Amino acid sequence: MKPEKPILGITPGDANGIGPEITIKALSLEEIYQICHPLVITDAKVMADVIHALGSQQRINQLDSVSKAAFKHGVIDVFHIETPGLQDVKTRQVNPLVAKASVRWTTEAVSLSLRKEIDGIVSGPIHKEALSLAGYDYVDHVELIAELSKGTKTTGMLILPEAGFSVVHATLHKSLIDACREITEDNVYWAIKIGNKVQKSIGTEKPRIAVAALNPHAGEGDRMGHEESIAITPAIRKAQKELINVVGPIPADTIFIDAKEKKYDVVVAMYHDQAMAPLKLNWFGKIVFVQIGIPIVRTSVCHGPAYDIAGTGSADPENLIESIKIAAKLAKAKVSLV
Repeated sequence: MKPEKPILGITPGDANGIGPEITIKALSLEEIYQICHPLVITDAKVMADVIHALGSQQRINQLDSVSKAAFKHGVIDVFHIETPGLQDVKTRQVNPLVAKASVRWTTEAVSLSLRKEIDGIVSGPIHKEALSLAGYDYVDHVELIAELSKGTKTTGMLILPEAGFSVVHATLHKSLIDACREITEDNVYWAIKIGNKVQKSIGTEKPRIAVAALNPHAGEGDRMGHEESIAITPAIRKAQKELINVVGPIPADTIFIDAKEKKYDVVVAMYHDQAMAPLKLNWFGKIVFVQIGIPIVRTSVCHGPAYDIAGTGSADPENLIESIKIAAKLAKAKVSLV
């Protein structure tokens, strides 16, 4: 019988980045064990080496089955996947071997999640260039996990616990010209609807949703583009008919000011940098990424492996801690993200 608390598989990302360090620091907190059962999916030696370097009193419980986990504060349960060669990789070095290891760990995490042995995944940071050097045609974890889990349509929702609102991408890892082509009524409507569902699951009873325009001044009555009138506004009206509390399209140069002032709970952004630029300017390192459009729960930190400070012991685990908390809420709520 599975325990009441959700079991979360944590993949630490790049072995030579800050991922293993922030994982160990996050799991040093008893509060994490009060909300979930964390299971680190990696090579146990990677974790043991970092524990030693940090001088931590935590110990490793190496296992090959979820059923053997202790789920006890002070003990880090590691679902061991032996990954030869990592000990020869230098810290702060972009290396394809590290990317291959991260992909192996992520693949196992998805497999465990699809088999219902774990209830969700929390991803540590990876280096996108290393993925490319290793021969993978993925931008990052998003496309890999979508493929592994048979997700047919995927995007991201950015949750900002400190700011008090979330952002859904209508399009994600697309070139700007391709993103514009994908601003359709169906895609915008789907982003509104899924954003409403996820925001409810993390505690907002009736989310206030605002949809960003694509063009300057929201198209200025079709004088600066037609996407607002042919795609965005019809999607909003369709969602309103379903009693979703949504407004827009609102010019992108003001929508985040209003969100920051607590006027909205969710913003639907049209493309990647429309959201990421203002969010990282104001809340860098405090954004939790939730992958949408896949049949499993998966959150991620919203920062890279920070090679510049890897191995120094100075990495801040706060973003990973928040990612674990959000994953636990989503897993407990059993919300569908498709």
